[in-house]
Amino acid sequence: MPGLAEVTIERCADHASAIEDHLSQACHRSFEEGRQHEAAEARQRRQSFELETEKQTEAVLRTLNNAIPQLLKEAETTLKALAVSIAEQFVAASPIDEQRIQHLVEETLREVKDSTKVVIHLHPDDLALIEGSLDRLKATAAHPESIRFQAASNLTRGGCHIDTEFGNLDATIEAKSSRIHSLITEPDLTL
Repeated sequence: MPGLAEVTIERCADHASAIEDHLSQACHRSFEEGRQHEAAEARQRRQSFELETEKQTEAVLRTLNNAIPQLLKEAETTLKALAVSIAEQFVAASPIDEQRIQHLVEETLREVKDSTKVVIHLHPDDLALIEGSLDRLKATAAHPESIRFQAASNLTRGGCHIDTEFGNLDATIEAKSSRIHSLITEPDLTL
């Protein structure tokens, strides 16, 4: 039979083993609670981050949605100004020669084909270019006998001004540029 000391030692060993088991279980519980607490905090941080990211994304999209129409309007205005500039440069760079002036006169005569009194005002240098073609140009009109050519030094080369019994026709370079500018920059024109 075991003695008192041996029984006490055995009980102490059993008690120490129970304490060790209890401490081990408490440590595992504490670790699991800490892990669950950290996981919950991580979920909360992730949800806060996602919510903030969503708000920032929506703000960026609103800013872009507000900015895009303005950018398009500015681009349209710039493109229209560029188109006007190109058209004006094209007109200005076109050589003023006999063929161009003849074409101008033929075009304007078509505009006033029903007129019985026509005076075509041309810059003196342009009139000199087509001097040899005046009869042929008059012959293209419905009433060739009613057409007169007159030098006008106040006109820019490459254009003309026509007086008829019905009114005037402004085919000057300045008027053409103005019409081009109006056509391109009118508000209803969409590029």
